[in-house]
Amino acid sequence: MAADLQVETAELRSRGELLIEYGATVSGIDGTALAARRSRYGHPSLASAASGFAERWARGLRATADDVRASGTVLVSTAGWLEEIDAGLAEAAGDPSTPQ
Repeated sequence: MAADLQVETAELRSRGELLIEYGATVSGIDGTALAARRSRYGHPSLASAASGFAERWARGLRATADDVRASGTVLVSTAGWLEEIDAGLAEAAGDPSTPQ
């Protein structure tokens, strides 16, 4: 038994664009504020540890931002792909309301 699957492609595209925007925002965040204060941490080992943490944190944020943007791109592409399939099926069925 086949079930009807309906996808609101405008909503899918909108969510994808939002993820792309979020990814761009997150990619602008880094650990510079933490690293900039390291001279006030006292012991050199603590300052060094803070620098290392800030670098790893920034690298992790960039990777997360890349993944979020990539996910958004997939959603936007999927919305377009589904619209193309709907248009093709409607055209094949002879639906006159199919956008050309």
